[in-house]
Amino acid sequence: MPIEMKDSDNGLGLIVTGRGILTENEYIDSYKKHLSQNSDKYKQYRYCLNDWTAVTKAAVSSQAIDQIAQLCRDAAKINP
Repeated sequence: MPIEMKDSDNGLGLIVTGRGILTENEYIDSYKKHLSQNSDKYKQYRYCLNDWTAVTKAAVSSQAIDQIAQLCRDAAKINP
């Protein structure tokens, strides 16, 4: 999968790394999978780093970005 999400600093942070061709479905599915975990996990996050330098092409619509933004807003309710 072109998106990898992993915890950093014993769960204090999240690192999101993209590579290759990024499709809309892969983008949404990655965030849904990660954000559907136990909500207690999000309470301890203090930062999120995104590295898109290895993405060669992104075929993502504005509607997909809106969906991902909503997922992130929902997570932010748990950890503002």
